[in-house]
Parts: sequence; structure tokens; C-alpha cells
Amino acid sequence: MRPHWLELAYEEMNNSVAEVPGPNSNPRIVAYFNETSFKTTDDNVAWCSAFVCAVLEWSGIPSTRSAAARSYLYWGDELREPKDGCIAVLYRGSRDGTSGHCAFFVGQTADKIMLLGGNQMDKVCILAYPKSQVLSYRWPSKEVRTSDAGNNSDTYYRN
Repeated sequence: MRPHWLELAYEEMNNSVAEVPGPNSNPRIVAYFNETSFKTTDDNVAWCSAFVCAVLEWSGIPSTRSAAARSYLYWGDELREPKDGCIAVLYRGSRDGTSGHCAFFVGQTADKIMLLGGNQMDKVCILAYPKSQVLSYRWPSKEVRTSDAGNNSDTYYRN
């Protein structure tokens, strides 16, 4: 069973959320930014973190509320190995730089991870990334998590 936030991410992908070419912007992408401290009306800005923030917030899980992908390096609990629905934080450019990408882990091959995220080819979709780009795998922290013994999964609530 997938975590409920990942189900919501799949719904966004299945609704074909994508940037609008030209001067107009997709209102759904702009709505993602409403869940961050960075307010914009333009879908032509990097929006991977805004997508992750929106999916988490709409699922009742506190996000970083930051439009910076690397803000997820300090969010939740770090996982040694990825699991379905965790947030993968990747570097872009330099490992020691400030640029990054974040999205939801949905699978892997020997050398790649499959991520469902926003601002991937200007839309919400699943793309493969080299495992070597991963900085961290993150999971919602225990402070917002309670055990649901009925289905042996985690249930989340907003404080």
C-alpha cells in the first residue's frame, strides 16, 4: 500500500499537470507555490520543491514550506535506503553547491532511481536519475507520525 501523499502525487501526474507555454501560467502549479513562503504567479520558475510541499501539506503533513529543493535535507528523518514515497534530495551542478532537486521515490534499477515529481520535463511525471546524485532520502518525522496497527503502515496527522 502506498503512503497517502504518494497517492495524491500520482493523482497530480494523472491529471497531466504541466507548465503552460508562453506568457500564461498553469494555475495548479501556482497553487503549489501557495504552500511555500515563495509566492509567485509564474510557472516558469523551478517548482520541484513547491510540488513536494503542496502534496505533503494537502495530505496533512507539515512540509518545509520552502521553494528550495535542498531544504528537504533537514526535514523529517533520514533513511539509509529509499522506500516508496520517501523524498529523494538530489544535487544539481555540484554536490557542495546550493542547487538541487527533490521528488518522491517510486522505484529503482541498479544505477538509477525513479522519481515522481514536479518540474521534471516541465510537468509532473516520473523520471530516472542517477543514484550518484542522491544527497539524502527523507521520511516524515516521528513527531507527526502515529502507528496504525490495522494495516501496519504509518498514519499522519497535523499537529
